[in-house]
Amino acid sequence: MLAAQENQPLRPESEQRHFSAEDAKVKRPVRLPPAVAALLAKDLYVGGMFLLLRSDLEQLPEKWFQASEFHLAGPEERDLIVMGVGQIRGTNAVMFWIFRPRDDGYDVILDGTPAHDLVVDVSRTKGYRDIELISATRVAVSVEHCRFDGDAYPASTLR
Repeated sequence: MLAAQENQPLRPESEQRHFSAEDAKVKRPVRLPPAVAALLAKDLYVGGMFLLLRSDLEQLPEKWFQASEFHLAGPEERDLIVMGVGQIRGTNAVMFWIFRPRDDGYDVILDGTPAHDLVVDVSRTKGYRDIELISATRVAVSVEHCRFDGDAYPASTLR
């Protein structure tokens, strides 16, 4: 029964659109594919934390990440929004990544970006949902609007 549910596309209204440093877990977690774990292991921040925190670990701990499936471009594409948790979680910010599937693995379309919140917008650019990254300090809140450029989500200027 569980395998049948995994293959069914999520309805847009059931997808989690808001991810926050206030939440220790995503609402509808999915298992992190090995190809995504391999890309995360190459991330400079993750690699640095792994070297700093590991003792006898041989591979990246899955408990460092929570992944949620999202259809950023349409109902057939199953993108992954990944949030850093556990030992790589910051106090007021977490790292976010977005991965897009391809025939032989995944592409990183939002590279490890620290923020307090990641919000998937209803607006679209080049067919993909826009993303907002919200950060807060003691004196200011900033919103970074990210629009898909055809290959990835480069961050725009802070507004």
